[in-house]
Amino acid sequence: QVATHKIIDPVANFHLQNGAQVESVNFHADTADRGVSFGVMINYKYSMHLATDNTSISYQRDSTIAVSPSVVPLLINMSPSHHHPFLQAIQDLDHNKKHDIHVLATQFAKGTTILRRGQLPDAVYFICLGQVRVDTVPSSILAQGQSFGDAEVVNGEPVRFSVVAMSVCHVLFVRHKDMVTLLDLVPSLRPAAPPTRMDSRL
Repeated sequence: QVATHKIIDPVANFHLQNGAQVESVNFHADTADRGVSFGVMINYKYSMHLATDNTSISYQRDSTIAVSPSVVPLLINMSPSHHHPFLQAIQDLDHNKKHDIHVLATQFAKGTTILRRGQLPDAVYFICLGQVRVDTVPSSILAQGQSFGDAEVVNGEPVRFSVVAMSVCHVLFVRHKDMVTLLDLVPSLRPAAPPTRMDSRL
């Protein structure tokens, strides 16, 4: 609204205050008699590079937001050939509407310990922006497109090495309970069982 310089449409207000950009405006979106008279359709574009603590109200409040599986490849910026098998499986299940598994997004401030050695794993994390340090000996660095927490969740083990954000770090994550559901629905995601002593002799 020009007079007050305020966004009066709640949908537009939500998108524009959470890092979206207007990609295109279709002024002829609905011309049917039963449609919205003189309505317009607005397409919004999201980029993880824009959804930062400077542009996103959700991130300013340190909120966790849900992410549609269909937009996960855009946020994590991975090619289909390098897509993580867990995320790919969630997308495949989502197409068939056969699950209630949620992909979530949040950010961690520099210096935050995301996972602490010895704790029970709470999620599998996928890095969209930023870097984390894994306190192995010597320590290792994980960056965009990489994940952590996978082995602990899949194997049901405590966290082996602490993971600390080296910068503001934007991540997608799937909670432990949803990962258990995913592994039950897609057993092939579990590692193959090691051969028994009898099998190893054959």
